[in-house]
Amino acid sequence: MIAGMSHESARAAAIADLMRAGREMSRLSMVFRYAIAERLGLTVSDLECLDYLADAGSATAGQVADRTNLTTGAVTSMLRRLQQAGYVSAEHDPADRRRVIVTLRPKRMADLERPYEQFAERTRRLVADYSVEEIGCWSGTTTACRRCTSPSWTASTIVVGLVDLTRCDLVASARLGKSYL
Repeated sequence: MIAGMSHESARAAAIADLMRAGREMSRLSMVFRYAIAERLGLTVSDLECLDYLADAGSATAGQVADRTNLTTGAVTSMLRRLQQAGYVSAEHDPADRRRVIVTLRPKRMADLERPYEQFAERTRRLVADYSVEEIGCWSGTTTACRRCTSPSWTASTIVVGLVDLTRCDLVASARLGKSYL
């Protein structure tokens, strides 16, 4: 616990620090995403679509619309641009000819990964001395926070996120130079 603070005050301070750090990370993430998209000659929505396809392997145009929070009309235009640029292929679903299955072209993966190489190296150095459990805690917390910002978030999602936070070792807060207990 921070000297002279009650448990409730220390918890409120810890949550306020977490919120400030989250806002700063979100802001920097946006700047980072815009810079990468610009470097690749894409829009941020294009980049989000390609990132989603890199994770999913393939998806329907409707799933891309849901993931990018774009209208189906906007997704159709975006996919046409990405197809013309050679990033994706689009095939009609054999089971339902009305649906289109979009797949990232493997030969373009290196183009998408290159801008992230420096970030990946810095992240590897950052977590080099962390235990698997600490990295898992960080990953779980990030995932829980991401769920809180999802367009379909619910109060129960936030509660799950807070429960996930309480499982983390105190070592993580010690690494950050603060102790809230």
